[in-house]
Amino acid sequence: MAQAPKGAACTACRAKKRRCDGDKPSCYRCTQNGDKCTYHPLKLNPKTAILQKAVEDLEAKISSIEKTRHVPKSNLPYTTGPTVAPILAVESAGTFLTLSSRNSSAIKIKLSSCGIPRLLGSWWESGDYPPSGLSDFLADTFLRYETQYTYDPKPREFFLALQAPDTGTGPNSALRNIIFLIGCNFLGGPWAALEPVFLKRTRQGMENSLAKLDRLIDFIEASMLLSGYQFLKGRFVDAFNTNSAAMLFAAACGLNALTPPFWGGDATQPILPPPKTEDDLKHRVNIWWTLFRMNRAGCSATLLPAALPDEKITTVWEVTSFSS
Repeated sequence: MAQAPKGAACTACRAKKRRCDGDKPSCYRCTQNGDKCTYHPLKLNPKTAILQKAVEDLEAKISSIEKTRHVPKSNLPYTTGPTVAPILAVESAGTFLTLSSRNSSAIKIKLSSCGIPRLLGSWWESGDYPPSGLSDFLADTFLRYETQYTYDPKPREFFLALQAPDTGTGPNSALRNIIFLIGCNFLGGPWAALEPVFLKRTRQGMENSLAKLDRLIDFIEASMLLSGYQFLKGRFVDAFNTNSAAMLFAAACGLNALTPPFWGGDATQPILPPPKTEDDLKHRVNIWWTLFRMNRAGCSATLLPAALPDEKITTVWEVTSFSS
């Protein structure tokens, strides 16, 4: 029996959810069952309209999540006003950073209120490192809320390393900029206007890290933090995909098999050098289990398969002795 084109079934077959051949004046099913056969073709939306509606629904959900997301209210270094979105211009003048957009009047962030000095030049356009006062303020914000992203709190030395422009030492560019990005995200308000700047720099830093095999542990951690950022933005599938890619790369580096006596130093994983200290080993273990927890939570949220099955994971939960 032939099947009627989509939307052309008779009302009786459509109501009973059965296949209809679309014959007129009466289809085969209605003739056999003695049903009244009438036709009222459905008006079908084109696929583009359906996809556009889905996009609009997702954007509405993201907007709802953003409105209910907790943002610290005290000591915010900006004047009150609507959120800037999208950003069109960022200008520095005196003690204010001015953010402008199409949809709202300009908003001024008062830099002196949080100890940030006057900005010199358009660092956000030239690719220069952000002024030390600004980077310190964003890193301090990340420090206050980092437990929402990771189970691996950073030592004081890590944040001191963020005070200097990117060099061959300390965290690589990707990890530095994702920290500044998350700081802007937690501050909310007009600080959100700087998120595209640090997001672009984070992605560029990740590409450079892979191309040059530069501090790949930082690359893995930056990917993990980017996944958490995407999750808080309501981009759950993007977050899961970012996490899964980071987890698979971490496994390729041997982070899924950190067990004694070799602790990843048995020369079977040439991508990463073996850990040099116990703190280095603990850091790798914590990164792995943070990725694992985020991945399994993402599986529940998206119903997508896990990046790596449990039987391929032998990493210890806790490092009791580096030399054992």
